[in-house]
Amino acid sequence: MFGLLLGDFSSAFGAIKLIFWDPLFDENFASYARPQLLVKAGPIILIAIGLSIGFKAGIWNIGAEGQYILGAIFGASVALSLYPQESVLIFPAMILAGALGGFIWALIPALLKVYFKTNEILVSLMLVYVAKNILASVSQGLLRNPEGMGLPGSRNLKDYPSAHNSEIIPNSGMHWGVLTAFLAVILAYFLFMKHQKGYEIRIAGEAP
Repeated sequence: MFGLLLGDFSSAFGAIKLIFWDPLFDENFASYARPQLLVKAGPIILIAIGLSIGFKAGIWNIGAEGQYILGAIFGASVALSLYPQESVLIFPAMILAGALGGFIWALIPALLKVYFKTNEILVSLMLVYVAKNILASVSQGLLRNPEGMGLPGSRNLKDYPSAHNSEIIPNSGMHWGVLTAFLAVILAYFLFMKHQKGYEIRIAGEAP
């Protein structure tokens, strides 16, 4: 919906409209750009749902990018440590490891707020830069591709079937993360609008 409104708004500025829409409708780019909308939407929606629970409770965690990075590092570490073994358990283990990584990174500002009364906005934001430096470090060290001719970066998990979140519909970008994200949206709605726990969260966030 936002994209459609943006397209209409930019119709008065033809050049801007081309910038917004060309990658989606230009056949030279569309085969890649369209699926990427869903590929990237899945994790972003899940992050937004997680943040919304904290926001409703009055917890202003704005360091989701850092938590996302640490989750990615933890998940990739599991896969790369097991490469090239094949098992149906590898991908679920990556998901659990990714959740653990994000949880640990989010726990730091939470503990500092509880025990030292620090501002979770500042701490979570600063930890984003720490996470980026950790990512730069491991991409050149622990997780670097040994066959990458010394260049930074890990193996491409697309080439590792047990660690790859395959598309449900080929060339659509629709993967299990997208379905999980849509399910999370529905569950979040029922939590906040239909369940007592959601009401308690909202009341806690509105309390002075």
